[in-house]
Amino acid sequence: MRVSVIGGSSIGAETAAVAEALGERLADRGHVVVCGGLGGVMEAA
Repeated sequence: MRVSVIGGSSIGAETAAVAEALGERLADRGHVVVCGGLGGVMEAA
């Protein structure tokens, strides 16, 4: 399954950690993470 992740481009360390954990969990389950940003939530995921 493809899963889109979107979010703010200017985030704090706590939000970045949550987004990174989300991206890892999605990948571990075999999903493709789709995002288009160069920073913030999308970069962390």
